[in-house]
Amino acid sequence: MSSSSFKELFDVSPKQREIIQWRDARRKELRQKYLKEIHNPMKQTMPVESAVMRLNGLRLQHEYITRDDNEHLYRTGQISYADREFKFS
Repeated sequence: MSSSSFKELFDVSPKQREIIQWRDARRKELRQKYLKEIHNPMKQTMPVESAVMRLNGLRLQHEYITRDDNEHLYRTGQISYADREFKFS
């Protein structure tokens, strides 16, 4: 099929065609990688995407950093609710 008939048939520019072909190749590559990981008999866990692992790590890090110094005192009741600086009205 020549490029002119491809353009007429699908009504896409050569740049759009290149993008579509790249996406298709990437999708096939990721599918093959996933299937290879999932069907590996030596692996005992499910494959996890690295982006999900980074997100979970950042959530834990943020939770650790944002904890208040007096949180333990609040949770154990050593500082009464009336004496707290930040409270619900």
